[in-house]
Amino acid sequence: MTRNFVYPELISELREACQMHAENQMQADDFQALIQRAEREIVAYEDKDIHSKMTEVEGQLELIKFTVDDGRQFEATRDVVISLSNWLKEL
Repeated sequence: MTRNFVYPELISELREACQMHAENQMQADDFQALIQRAEREIVAYEDKDIHSKMTEVEGQLELIKFTVDDGRQFEATRDVVISLSNWLKEL
């Protein structure tokens, strides 16, 4: 059964961004900006679980930005992105 999203374009954009970041084609800051935008835009009750997940992921990315050495940030953010990508696939 396919879930109908209130924000299907944004969900598609998130899925694509996960793939791009995993392939090192999108910087962590750009990915985080998309997550923040999704967090602001997803306000429908039907998608509250997605909003909550965006809030969680944004917090993880922010923590990485300030606690992980620059040389290891890609690997750390990549783990978060892969986890998000897997979560989005299950929707």
